[in-house]
Amino acid sequence: MSIDKYLADFEKKAVKQIEKSLNDAMEEMKYQIDQNTPIDTSKLINDTKVRKTQLVGNKLVASVDNRTKYAVYVEYGVGGRKYNYHKRKQVYYS
Repeated sequence: MSIDKYLADFEKKAVKQIEKSLNDAMEEMKYQIDQNTPIDTSKLINDTKVRKTQLVGNKLVASVDNRTKYAVYVEYGVGGRKYNYHKRKQVYYS
């Protein structure tokens, strides 16, 4: 096998592994976001989406986003004040 073919094969494998790692990181980030999201109607949690890793030019891009219109107000508050809504703590029964 020539060195060029070996390097091209190595690059493909490396990109696939990095994509997998980024996707796993985005899933973990979504989980953390969901843990801190208030539950009223579950709309915010259900609308939080992981955008799978894509190769854009020479960059790998991945994201977690929520396009619910009021999500920004829950995150940053209204008029410079924090919304101050805290998610209920889970209750554990033994």
